[in-house]
Amino acid sequence: MGKETRKTLVWLVAEATDLTPKPCRAAVAAVVEGIAKALKRGDSVELRGLGTLRVAYRKKTRRMIPETDRMVGVPARLFAKFIPSKAVSQALASLPGRLKKAQVPNSREDKDV
Repeated sequence: MGKETRKTLVWLVAEATDLTPKPCRAAVAAVVEGIAKALKRGDSVELRGLGTLRVAYRKKTRRMIPETDRMVGVPARLFAKFIPSKAVSQALASLPGRLKKAQVPNSREDKDV
């Protein structure tokens, strides 16, 4: 499993448009900044064929710390939620086999305790 970074996106845009990386870097930065500003305003961002980013509310809750068996309060907060498009969902569903836990990023069972 690879990881796409902003730098990778700049190179993909440069290859697709036959432009140098400098203007592509500015374009990618402008898109990212525009998405961030829209989410800060509470707007949703729809990227046709990819999905929708929107601001969601997570209510306050209590979680247990496994090392100490102590309950701690987790405050309510806003977060960015991504809802994949139908095409992306279908593409992911058609992947051969299932991801193993070792391939899933941030899997709690993979962490050393």
